[in-house]
Amino acid sequence: MKNFKFTIKGHDYDVEIKDFEDNIAHIEVNGTVYQVEIHC
Repeated sequence: MKNFKFTIKGHDYDVEIKDFEDNIAHIEVNGTVYQVEIHC
């Protein structure tokens, strides 16, 4: 879907949003997949 690059406290993270449904996103961060809840 969409790719991002984040730098947090000097560490780089490659983030890809794989899927997004309602307020749940499936993301991959540096090769590890997570399911996260989005709060707006």
